[in-house]
Amino acid sequence: MNSVLDHYIKSELLKTLSGVAIVLYLIFLSNQVVRFLGDVASGELPGTYLFILTVLASIRYLIILTPLAFYLSILLLFGRLYRDHEMASLAACGVGSGRLYRPIFKIAIPLSIVIAFLSFYLVPWAVNYESNLENRLAKTMEFTGISPGKFHSIGSRIIYLESMSVDRTEMQNVFIMTEYKKRPIMMVAEKAYMEIDNEVADKMLVLLNGSRYEGKPGTTDYRQMNFTKHSIRVAASNKKTGPSSVEAKSTIDLVSEGGIDAWAELQWRMAIPVSILLLAFLAV
Repeated sequence: MNSVLDHYIKSELLKTLSGVAIVLYLIFLSNQVVRFLGDVASGELPGTYLFILTVLASIRYLIILTPLAFYLSILLLFGRLYRDHEMASLAACGVGSGRLYRPIFKIAIPLSIVIAFLSFYLVPWAVNYESNLENRLAKTMEFTGISPGKFHSIGSRIIYLESMSVDRTEMQNVFIMTEYKKRPIMMVAEKAYMEIDNEVADKMLVLLNGSRYEGKPGTTDYRQMNFTKHSIRVAASNKKTGPSSVEAKSTIDLVSEGGIDAWAELQWRMAIPVSILLLAFLAV
């Protein structure tokens, strides 16, 4: 009787957990993917990084949503058992609510161990990888929506480029026409790329090996300058604040480092697997 009951509850719980976890996972992950697609459309994120960032985000969502999914699964399972009068039949056979903890914790304990491994080792690696990826993106950004051989309007500037690199991060033979304080400015450069200025957090267009013509030809205030490198502010960066450095540190580093921030992060990583056991107990 006991083995049959354990097998029945475990199998039903695993089926419910699979369904609930997939639904919650897809809801949260789809929202994140929509944000990534918005960044790709606005030029803040190269399309080639969309998949890897989605995978990294899915790892973080996995450990956060698993305790909630497990708790809801237990509630849904026992709710169905009460609705179908199966709990009344079990009570008539002498099976109390305390007896039901055994099959539940046969799943909760291994699940807690797996989530503990993810929380203490895999997630810090994913956060650190994501942080390094964002730093690389800040230095090398893709030109989205710009094609060679056409004039493009970016803010108050008109840009024309002859060609573009295969990874769409560098333009060749660039022409820019703009205006500053009602003075026309024309710039030509051999190459150009986009980057984020870390000091002011603005998106900058960097021109290499070119000339700048300011004013109207023939007037006394007309100026011509040659430059090796010239940066132009394109727009304020919408780059989101990345994870803190303590989140990206390994568990061993946090233990050896100590301090309030390190211990707070360790307690957060420990709380996730422990919450699975606590929620399993409360759900029954």
